[in-house]
Amino acid sequence: MARMIVCSVVIVSSNAPRRGRFATDHLYQAERLIAECKNRIARQREVIANAFQKGHDTEVPVSMLRALEAGLRAFETHRQFVLDRTKNAKRR
Repeated sequence: MARMIVCSVVIVSSNAPRRGRFATDHLYQAERLIAECKNRIARQREVIANAFQKGHDTEVPVSMLRALEAGLRAFETHRQFVLDRTKNAKRR
């Protein structure tokens, strides 16, 4: 039986007094989520290999892998957004 692994998302809100830390907090969070998602992708690949070796259907675990990879791309896009926003804020 294939084990499903899901990337989690936790949003850190920024209050007015913490505005200077907005980018730092969000960049840290994005980096953490990217690392977590990469670990889960690696584990999901192990699940797929294990299922394949045992002759089990891999359609569902492969679908989950694709979803995890899409999540990773979204986190990487968000990280770039935060970096771009930080660069623009420094120019002001």
